[in-house]
Amino acid sequence: LLDYREVSQMFYKVRFLDCAFPSVLIMAALIISGCGPEPGELITEGWESYEDEDYDSAAASFRKVLKEDPTPEEIVEAYLGLVWAYGRNANLEECIPNLEKAVAEDPSNVNAFAGLAYACLAGDRYDQAIVSANRALAVSASQPEHTFAYGNVTAMSMHLVLAESYYYKGDLEKAHQE
Repeated sequence: LLDYREVSQMFYKVRFLDCAFPSVLIMAALIISGCGPEPGELITEGWESYEDEDYDSAAASFRKVLKEDPTPEEIVEAYLGLVWAYGRNANLEECIPNLEKAVAEDPSNVNAFAGLAYACLAGDRYDQAIVSANRALAVSASQPEHTFAYGNVTAMSMHLVLAESYYYKGDLEKAHQE
């Protein structure tokens, strides 16, 4: 026979486990869910994959950033990374919408406007290319310390986008001015 003390201790243990076990499970789930890479790490991973010419992995890393809790700067960087990865895979259909999202997120991001200008030129969207290239030049002029972050993008290259866009629109005078 069990005495009162033993029954009381057993009851206490069972009751403790009933209350503690769900709490332990919840804490473990919270810890595990927070163990994934941070958005900044995913961005670095994405650019490393890009440099290794693994554009599918790069795009996957940049998409993961957008599913986390990124800062506004990380959001823009993820969209721009996606664009470069998609562009290397000749997936222009995905480039323009992501550049538009980057521009909407940060209307002062010169690189997003420059990328949008290039993508629109490549997609025969000459009016939008002109608007985007002019916006890139205007924002760049308002930020004297700015340098274009990707590839060989310069103010001169934006003028070339303008010249080509005007040429393809049939406006040879404006093309010549650029």
